[in-house]
Amino acid sequence: MIDEVVEMGDSLVMADRHEVAAELERVITLLRLLRTASGEINMTTASTLSRLAATGPRRLGDLAQDEAVTQPAMTQLVSRLQREGLAERRPHPDDRRVVMVHITTAGRRLIREVRTRRAHLTYEVLTALPVEDTAAIAAALPALSRLIEVVAPHLQEGYPLIRVPTKKADVPRNPAPAQPPAPAPALAARQVD
Repeated sequence: MIDEVVEMGDSLVMADRHEVAAELERVITLLRLLRTASGEINMTTASTLSRLAATGPRRLGDLAQDEAVTQPAMTQLVSRLQREGLAERRPHPDDRRVVMVHITTAGRRLIREVRTRRAHLTYEVLTALPVEDTAAIAAALPALSRLIEVVAPHLQEGYPLIRVPTKKADVPRNPAPAQPPAPAPALAARQVD
């Protein structure tokens, strides 16, 4: 099933969003495997530290919600991060009853090191491909960057289509395909009738 036909230079490209989504999921799986192979910190730890680095201090409950884990699990993670000197708890400047989680300089350094190791490993993997395939991946990077720009703001707002189920009972047996957000005007494509 073709969802859209998009003009790309002198040719028309037929895009089946379901196939694209399935292939992107395979790429995400590969990147997760690379993360494990590079001896990185676990995904929740990396994601939590990255979020703190990107968005600034967060309430513990908000972090738990953002990372789709229980509050007790996030409390344990933050306690471990604090023992390792990667994060710290501080009172909220306006409400001393509220505790905010901050990333430390050591936490920022660890995230930079992890990203550097992952980039090096990804580079090594790319060298196994023919030059044409590497060029095709490079050509897709601007579109992937736009995807990040379109979706990222919604992630911080708790975008419902991207919510990760926190319990097995929350996972539908036969999920209907999620409707993506309306494309940005620069990304709009001609619909196939």
